[in-house]
This record gives sequence, structure tokens and C-alpha cells, in this order.
Amino acid sequence: MGRLLTQIEYHHDSNASETYITGETDETTTNLESGAVLDSEVLALGKSLFRARCASCHNRNMRDDMTGPALQGITERWSEYPRTDLRDWIRNSADLVADGHPRAVALFKEWDGSRMPANLDLSEPEIDALLIYIERGR
Repeated sequence: MGRLLTQIEYHHDSNASETYITGETDETTTNLESGAVLDSEVLALGKSLFRARCASCHNRNMRDDMTGPALQGITERWSEYPRTDLRDWIRNSADLVADGHPRAVALFKEWDGSRMPANLDLSEPEIDALLIYIERGR
């Protein structure tokens, strides 16, 4: 078993249109675009966080809306904004709406003013593990 996940790094090769992830628990590089096997600790953490924080409002199949929107493709839907914006949305969506962030405001309006509960205690690596599970781990 590897060390506790403390950092996730993304590497994007614009010539090859590939995104890679490396983490403290695994010295290998994993190609996310090809669907290669991800570090089991990253996926386990993401799955645990999804079940504890998201599954009561977001469908576990990631494709269908429930109380909250379907999550499959979330990173693509936020791709025109810095990745920190998506992390901030997950951590505290109300702040992003209050700041007038275009994507946050659009989602807020689309979901009739529903607010996602704040996740202020989630670290950046935890949010990244959650996103990896949502996009690749099902």
C-alpha cells in the first residue's frame, strides 16, 4: 500500500492532446485520456468522498440528473475556466455565485437557486481524487 495521497499533478501535452496524472502514492504516470488504470488509492479516496459527500444529491451512474445535475463530463463543462474554479465550486459554490462567476451563476439559475452544500474541509488533492473518480472510476 502506498503513502497517503498528498498531491496530484496534472501534465498536459498540447501536441498529443493527452493529460497525465501522477500522485504521491504512485511513481508511475497514468494517461487519463486512454482510460489506463488509475492508482487504486486515488480511486478509493474519490469513491469514498463521492459516497459521503455527493451521492445523496448526484446520481451514482453520473449520467442522469437527480436532486443535483449529472456529473459525467464535469471537467469538460468547466474546461474554459481555470481548474481552481471547479475546485472552488466544489468547495463552496455559494461563494462563486456571490462573486458572479459566469458558470456558477448559470448553474445556480439552471437548478432554480439550489445550493450545493459547502465542502470547506476538502483539500485540493481530495477534490482532484473526487473528480478522477467521477470521470474515470465508475
